[in-house]
Amino acid sequence: PAIGIVVVVILQCLFSQWSMMNQVFDTTPLTFIQALICIGVGLPVVFIAFILQRFDPLN
Repeated sequence: PAIGIVVVVILQCLFSQWSMMNQVFDTTPLTFIQALICIGVGLPVVFIAFILQRFDPLN
C-alpha cells in the first residue's frame, strides 16, 4: 500500500503542476505553501486508516 500511495502522490503532483494540464483545465499550479497544506491535511488521514486497519482489518 505504501508504494501505491507514493506513486499516486507523485503522479498527482506531476498532473497538477504540468503547464499543459493547467491550460486545458484553466487552472494554476499550487504554490509551495498550498502543497504543504494539502499534504498536512492528507497525511493524518492515511495514518488513521493504517491504525484502524491494524485493529480491525477487512479480511
